[in-house]
Amino acid sequence: TGSGNDQFWQNSSEILFISCVESLIKKDCRTITSLKKILTKVNRQDLASLLQGTRAARYFSKQNTTTAESILSVMTTGVRPICLLQDSKQQFSLKQYFYNIEKGSNSWLFLASSPSQREVTLPLLACILELAVSYLIESGINEQRRMWFVIDELASLGRLNSLSSLLAESRKYGGCVMAATQSLNQLFDKYGHYAGSTLFDQFATKFMFRSTDPSTARLITDIFGNVEYASQQKNTSYGAHEHRDGVSYTEQEKRKSLITTNDIASLKDLECFVGLPDPQIRITKLQLSPAQVEHKNKGYVPLSLSEE
Repeated sequence: TGSGNDQFWQNSSEILFISCVESLIKKDCRTITSLKKILTKVNRQDLASLLQGTRAARYFSKQNTTTAESILSVMTTGVRPICLLQDSKQQFSLKQYFYNIEKGSNSWLFLASSPSQREVTLPLLACILELAVSYLIESGINEQRRMWFVIDELASLGRLNSLSSLLAESRKYGGCVMAATQSLNQLFDKYGHYAGSTLFDQFATKFMFRSTDPSTARLITDIFGNVEYASQQKNTSYGAHEHRDGVSYTEQEKRKSLITTNDIASLKDLECFVGLPDPQIRITKLQLSPAQVEHKNKGYVPLSLSEE
């Protein structure tokens, strides 16, 4: 089928890319410049020679000339963003970063993405998060460790496959996750209602700020639960004589929400309800103060292509 053919070219170009990287690693040539050269400037004959013994070698047989050209074309299109990268003297290793954390480093790793570029950078952010979760697990079980993952605008990042494993498994490795989203409906839209509810439930402490959307407000009141209370009802009966008049009281068990939708909609700026994991203190209300954060570094530094 057409979709099957498309998948073949995509998978083959991925194998070709991986083989190119592996060939450079074997030669201990790990620079962006070398990678860009082998991906975009080496002709087919020289590339066939470089890739002998790799999984991609079969694409460069004499019988597969047309196939090889097509695979090269697909790969070249896919690696265009790599051509914008440059070699840097300040190299960064995520694995080394986690190693330094184990040795006492308290540095933070910021992954910034502007809204206009979020769709382009999402695969990279997801890849780095996957690696970070993997390195955390490789560090071994340590319930005394505290490795924080802070994710803002969670829903806008799309569906992150590593998020469920991060929430479910990272606790025993010392992983802590704090995430924020504008609306629960955004989370359900990206993950589906069942998966989104499962993810949301794994956050033990929940901060709920003002929401004027009725459906969201009702969902929040359901999350915080109900309280049971006894209600007494007075019943008065009148007889033919005043001495036959009587008063009786009946007691009824009733339930009501701990907070109402109006409570949610009436919250002030920086005011929120907090759902706590302690069953003895189910809910509390907080008034937060705005934080004054010192400006230290630029949040985003665009690449100057003139330096290429």
